[in-house]
Amino acid sequence: MIGARGGRMVLSGLPRTVVLILGLVVGLLVIPDATGFAGAPSVATTYYVHSSATCPGSGTAAAPWCDFRAVNKMVLKPGDQVLLKSGDTFTTPLLIHGSGTSSRYVQVGSYGSGRMPVLDGNSARGFVGINIYQSSYVEIDDLAIENAAAGILINDSTSQTGFRFLDLYLSGDVDGIQSPAGIPAGTASHVLVQDVEAANNRLGCKFNGCAGFALALGSVSDVIVNRLFSFNNCGATSWSLGAGASNVLIENSKSIGDAGCAELGGETANFIDNDTNITFVNDVVADAQFNSTGVDFSGIDLEPSDGPDSSINIEDNYIAHNAGPGIQLLDHPAAISNVKISGNLLVDNGGHWSPVAYPVLGQVWTDEWLPGFAQSTGSITDNLYDAPAETGGFEQLHAQANYDGIIQSDNIDLGASGNEWYAADGFSCTTQGANQWSYQSSTDGSDWTNLSGCTAVESLDQEWSTGGPANGFVSNFEEMPPSTSGSWVARSWKAPAAALISVRGRILMSSPTCRSGVTAEITKSGTTKPIWGPQVIHAGNETGVATNLNGIGVTAGDVVHFAVQGDGSRQCRVSWTPSVAS
Repeated sequence: MIGARGGRMVLSGLPRTVVLILGLVVGLLVIPDATGFAGAPSVATTYYVHSSATCPGSGTAAAPWCDFRAVNKMVLKPGDQVLLKSGDTFTTPLLIHGSGTSSRYVQVGSYGSGRMPVLDGNSARGFVGINIYQSSYVEIDDLAIENAAAGILINDSTSQTGFRFLDLYLSGDVDGIQSPAGIPAGTASHVLVQDVEAANNRLGCKFNGCAGFALALGSVSDVIVNRLFSFNNCGATSWSLGAGASNVLIENSKSIGDAGCAELGGETANFIDNDTNITFVNDVVADAQFNSTGVDFSGIDLEPSDGPDSSINIEDNYIAHNAGPGIQLLDHPAAISNVKISGNLLVDNGGHWSPVAYPVLGQVWTDEWLPGFAQSTGSITDNLYDAPAETGGFEQLHAQANYDGIIQSDNIDLGASGNEWYAADGFSCTTQGANQWSYQSSTDGSDWTNLSGCTAVESLDQEWSTGGPANGFVSNFEEMPPSTSGSWVARSWKAPAAALISVRGRILMSSPTCRSGVTAEITKSGTTKPIWGPQVIHAGNETGVATNLNGIGVTAGDVVHFAVQGDGSRQCRVSWTPSVAS
């Protein structure tokens, strides 16, 4: 299994995707030096670009630029905006040079009505959609980038900070958003990726081995990925381009049907190598694809071949129906230390493996394929799992690997499929009660009423509410309490039959900048005392609180409410996607 891992092939000491993109930037995108830039005004200016406008234009709303030539020569200033006409398609790269400030970002977005503007690279090896060159405090918003070698490239040889990527659609690319680690390169810090949809990023499969990620981030720190919907890509999120990713939170996101390239070295939807303090929490990782010529097909792969992985947290996710293992721990020359796998619902992973290699299966697979190296350390606790016989059971070991350094406790075998319900997997914006879940409100925490309507704000932000957000809402992964104190919203589960149930979940604040906390509790219909809580989740708490319960008795028709209440000062989103199993 030496060579490519998780959709990455190594070339001359650097991953080939890094070599490719750096070559593209140097050889095919002309980056002017400081003396070649035309200075922008000292006050913030909005520039307009319309591909059907009369050339060259002046960049105003009345006379937009017809292409990016003028933008590509400018040094943008704090508060400057570059707006692309909605409905337009642009076929040349956009260069962003110039930094904003923490309060006045440089912004690239859209204007007008209709579909979001598209930057289309026509599958050219040298096309970088938006090249953010040596700049900080840059926001990219409401654009589609398709058929590019890199959709967005953070191109920094010195450390830069402050990047916001919002409301984007990335399709047909080699990599959607990339921050390559290499020499020279700086660290990109304080990165927010939110409400991004990444689909069919497989361009790299045509000419670069198995490459095609929604996110390919190396040398980054302090990253929040919130509501990333990744599907049918060669890979989903990947830190495999180089060392040094740290303090990364991936929450409220879906990776569906990823890892689709055939690669002898193996495929995985999410790949961790030489990274520190990476957390997957309240996510769905499902349906990593099978092909007959490869191996692995896993949901999340920890494989520290370039350097150690430390403090990797995989908590309270739905990891299901991946052709290979749900989670892989592969002991390499570098160590995996302090890994924490807890509170997850692992269902039916490992049902397929390649006959050309040894089986790779199980809900959790551990392998020491290079004997003599350090074993993994950490814990595997409080998980719920359904592992049919053909999937290899809960845990599988290969070669000389063992679990001697892993603490294990309270992992529960559900014994049969169909008796587990994960809130985000069962979310419906059209039907109350789908997959046993409903979305409700209460003024007293006792009497509950179904929320009356659902609005699709983004693909992973579909909000059930009554009378608008001020009255609170429940979305795919999140809840926001009403603005009035004393009122509640809840994600509610209805028991289909009498049973003893187990509950797993973690509640945490979704917005680190919101300065108000919430009170959370779990209640059951017909009882006055909460079965868990009340628990205050304070503002800024991104670690969260576990909501794990066992042996809760229910009868058919009982409703369990996962409820949140604000303090009346302001509304803040919380992430909470509980699992219920019997």
